[in-house]
Amino acid sequence: MSRDYKHRTYRKNDPKPREQSSIPVWKWMLVFIVAASFISGLLWLKSTATRNTQQAVTSKPKKQPIKYEFYNVLPEREVIIPEYQIETQKRIERQQAKKNPANKQPSAIYMIQAGAFEMYREADKRKAQLILMGQNAYLEKAIMEGKTWHRVKIGPFSSLNEADGIRKRLNEQKIQSVIMKQKS
Repeated sequence: MSRDYKHRTYRKNDPKPREQSSIPVWKWMLVFIVAASFISGLLWLKSTATRNTQQAVTSKPKKQPIKYEFYNVLPEREVIIPEYQIETQKRIERQQAKKNPANKQPSAIYMIQAGAFEMYREADKRKAQLILMGQNAYLEKAIMEGKTWHRVKIGPFSSLNEADGIRKRLNEQKIQSVIMKQKS
């Protein structure tokens, strides 16, 4: 391969051969303009977002707490009567009946809960067992703490004496149950 070894000298007025830039100047300017407009667009978005959030914070009405009546109504509506109070309540009920024999209106309605099951099948099995015993059983669905419970109930009964007699029969059959008082 041949090579030129001649030393070349340039005159002062002669321009030196410049190396060609791979990217022209106008392209560099175009890139700078695009980058500058992108950055200014981001700054504009940031300023409008902070302005909108400030307006939203100042114009937000105060939230009123939601008042659920369920938590107040249900405990007043259904009360489980503990086993040790059943005899006392029956005695009070008999005394009230003696004082007002003309008043046949019951002061409360009594229900018996014979179980609460997460599985519908188990609840239905208990219901069938109670129906075979001659009881008026039904299922009631309740949701507590995100879980669905199927309650097996018997009733209604107009007197505590009647409900307690059924509860004793259930205990003889090894079925645990509680008496619940429903205010009318």
